[in-house]
Amino acid sequence: MLRRYASTQVVPRHPRLSARLVPSPESETWLTRKVKDSKAWAAFFNAAIFVLGYSSTTQTAAARNYHLYAHACARAPERNIDFWVNECHLPPTFQSYFLVANIHVWLIAARLRALPHTAHVQTLVDHFFIDIEDRIRMILRPPPQPVEPYTLLTTFYPEPLPAPKTNKAPETLVTRQMKVFRDQWQGMWVSLDHGLVAGDEHLAATIWRNVLGARGAHGINSTPPTAADPFPEKKGGASLASHGAPPSPIPFSSYPAFPELSLALTRYIRRELKRLENIPDSVFLNDDVPTMCRVVAQWGPIPYPDPMRDGTRPQTDAEKSQARDLLLLDEALPPKPEDKYSKVDIDSDLKLFGAEVGSKKERIKE
Repeated sequence: MLRRYASTQVVPRHPRLSARLVPSPESETWLTRKVKDSKAWAAFFNAAIFVLGYSSTTQTAAARNYHLYAHACARAPERNIDFWVNECHLPPTFQSYFLVANIHVWLIAARLRALPHTAHVQTLVDHFFIDIEDRIRMILRPPPQPVEPYTLLTTFYPEPLPAPKTNKAPETLVTRQMKVFRDQWQGMWVSLDHGLVAGDEHLAATIWRNVLGARGAHGINSTPPTAADPFPEKKGGASLASHGAPPSPIPFSSYPAFPELSLALTRYIRRELKRLENIPDSVFLNDDVPTMCRVVAQWGPIPYPDPMRDGTRPQTDAEKSQARDLLLLDEALPPKPEDKYSKVDIDSDLKLFGAEVGSKKERIKE
């Protein structure tokens, strides 16, 4: 089952598709111009494509989902880079890039599951891991001359400097890194799927473990971090970090904001899932590629901090009326007495409940 989504070995190389949605006339080959100008050539070309299998559902989905991944997923970490780096304290590295891109690949894959063929999800994941492998090779052994990656360049993490040597990256190291990212991808997708079905509290817990590194799992020390002990958590806190990756050292004063960060990301995921759900199937199956990419890649801002908490968003008339009613209700209610419900009261209530159940059973027998 895992082989279907991401190979444990190095993903085989495929001919690179152009990242440009609309090729310029100068880049068109003589065959392209011939097919456009002649109906006979177009009919012959379409028949040859059909015989060779290039017009199958899998091939069509692969061609369309390449552009979908390149413009909706590979660029997604840059849309809210200030939030990921400054608020979530994710370092601008390739690991953080993979984490954020993985979330957006899952968002689109969750929508593609509703399509009639499984090739749409499969080809999207294939492009994701081919791009990840390509970026790993560029980081481990940068080429002497700058080259474009499998999809598009990103500003989320700094590009590696060109290396004087032209040796290839060690295949053993590339394979090892691909296995690590495969495990991270699998674990995060399972957790997100569970959170999507189980509820927002499970989804927020998944975000806390994977995005926020499970910081503060065992409490927070009262002393600030030092060079010898950069993690302000108590003993054992760093062991719950995402997939064995230790969290980056940050001030312990930032830890109380993690619940609000988890809430903001939970709202963001739910909102984007609803937006993708409202996109018709025809956009993914029949519309032209530029329209599909433009509609799907409209990622919105992450709602943090909560606009209702800090008062940056003006309240509507209904919200003002509700807040006024709640304030009047609190003033009208008498103060709540202290809870003096003791163990004796609990035992007496249990005895009464048992007696009532027993009487009902006797009436049923009669």
